Amino acid sequence: MTSAEIFEQPTKQVTMPLLDVTGLSIVHKTANATKTVVSGIDLSISPGEMIAIVGESGSGKSITAKAIMGLLPTGLIPSGTVSYGGTNLLSLDERDRRLMRGSEIGMILQDPFTMLNPVMRCGKILAESLSPEFAKRSRSEKRQEAIRRLAEVGIHDPSVVDRYPFQLSGGMRQRVAIAAALARDPKLLIADEPSTALDVTTQREILALIKEIQRTRGMGVMLITHDLRLAFGTCDRVHVLYAGSLLEVAPSVEFEHEPLHPYSHGLLLSEPPVDRKLHEMLSIPGSVPDPDDVTGMCSFAPRCQWASAVCREGTPALVQIGTDRLSRCVRIDEIRDEMVQLRKRIQAEATEAVSEPDSPVEPLVRVRDVYKQFSSGKLSVRALDGVSIDISDGQSVGIVGESGSGKTTLARMLIGLETASGGEIEICGIPTTDWSKLSRRDTSRLRSTVQMVFQDPYSSLNPKRSIGWTLQEAIRTHDPKARNIAAQEAELLKTVGLPPEYGQRKPVGLSGGERQRVAIARALAAQPQLLICDESVSALDMSVQAQILNLFGKIRAERGLGYLFITHDLAIVRQISDYVYVMHRGRVVESGPTKEVLEQPADPYTRKLITSTPQSSDWL
Repeated sequence: MTSAEIFEQPTKQVTMPLLDVTGLSIVHKTANATKTVVSGIDLSISPGEMIAIVGESGSGKSITAKAIMGLLPTGLIPSGTVSYGGTNLLSLDERDRRLMRGSEIGMILQDPFTMLNPVMRCGKILAESLSPEFAKRSRSEKRQEAIRRLAEVGIHDPSVVDRYPFQLSGGMRQRVAIAAALARDPKLLIADEPSTALDVTTQREILALIKEIQRTRGMGVMLITHDLRLAFGTCDRVHVLYAGSLLEVAPSVEFEHEPLHPYSHGLLLSEPPVDRKLHEMLSIPGSVPDPDDVTGMCSFAPRCQWASAVCREGTPALVQIGTDRLSRCVRIDEIRDEMVQLRKRIQAEATEAVSEPDSPVEPLVRVRDVYKQFSSGKLSVRALDGVSIDISDGQSVGIVGESGSGKTTLARMLIGLETASGGEIEICGIPTTDWSKLSRRDTSRLRSTVQMVFQDPYSSLNPKRSIGWTLQEAIRTHDPKARNIAAQEAELLKTVGLPPEYGQRKPVGLSGGERQRVAIARALAAQPQLLICDESVSALDMSVQAQILNLFGKIRAERGLGYLFITHDLAIVRQISDYVYVMHRGRVVESGPTKEVLEQPADPYTRKLITSTPQSSDWL
């Protein structure tokens, strides 16, 4: 029985789904082996419906979308049926697939730079995305149509058609990408993590825009995300993928109230709450396996706390529960109540009030009235405008704000990658406003005091070097006379929860969470007092994110390490920080103990951030 047969849509006046995927499987064929990537996916989308595809990295979300679009990389072979308008898309040749893309099915990617030609102005990008009938129109007509299309996605400045993508903010680029994806008026839109890299207010604007266009056009939308809060806030139904197979399908409201698979349950509990601080984030141990490693059993069994012998006695079927839900858990009737009780206990848990440590006479980091001016030709932008912050030794401080608020610029100043245009910065009592004027001794001391962990660990790790080589280099850099370097390397790996044998691997052989652990280990090699984390968990799956947040808490308890945690996610800052600064347009608009600021915000901008944070199905 397919999902189209199981799910009836009484409010949708249609006789057949817009898209019906049945038994979709994908294998990776090489000269030596055949590897399963996706196995037996069933899903459907009706006109005017918005569904979510959720799951950790490696679950098969994006590959499924690429199979639907006919964009699978060489070597990946699909089978099954992807029916659109009565036609199996998998049977089309490349010419027909190109005709289908854009005109029938549009796609938005996480990074609009991958969709927008960086050397073309936005107007030309949109003109080339329009239907072929526009090819013969005059330049003026194409320009006016591009301006109209931009207005549809909330860009009412006609001059944007003359700008290049790099001249736009992240939110503006994503709006242009949406306009390009919708230029041929497709009936189905696939949005693959369209808001992951955006701050919460822009994220809400983009998803509200997609939702409004979907309602206006009666368009079907498939939203791919690892953020369940977004799925609940925007979608009608949720499909949970894991290790290439579908584990659960449910209406969003019912799923949010009660997931019916241990994996879905674990994902939900891994979501950091914005309304309370937990003693410890609950995370799913381990990582997503290769589908072939869990064939002939429940794919989640190796990570499931409720797994028993029956879970390993064959691949469970996706069975109907109630009128409109599907689950692949063979023990759901036995463990359902236990799952409910566990979730209630976790939701009721909150930390006791944490007393703030007394600030020393001279804080570890002292920033006073700092401003930063960026100039390019006649254009001048003030990124920071009179910012003052203090960070005590061992304190965890959060900085939140939208993209462009100046958070990263401030962080880069603290580690010497940017120089302030004015104001004062002191670290350990050393004036550091201009690192170029520091003595070698002071520079060395500061490098051992403050270290930084970036958002993308892959770009900060040498792909040609082993993890062990990277860590040993960091050890020698900060202590040229260091001895027993191999033992120190093993201890660093142990500190971040990785076995010693990982030292022999290269970054490409690690998951995203494992690479981030290595980046943290490398920063710890300097034995710093303060770790600056710039969006260090924003690109990670929720369960992996929870693991890393727990790791930060463990390291802080063991080493007395302080943090400056830069994020646009208020739920993250609630879990990690004692004190928070809220930045907007280069200024600090509010600061105070995290609990007080988030529960009793004084500034209108802080209140806007809080209301923009997705929390439930009534978010939009």
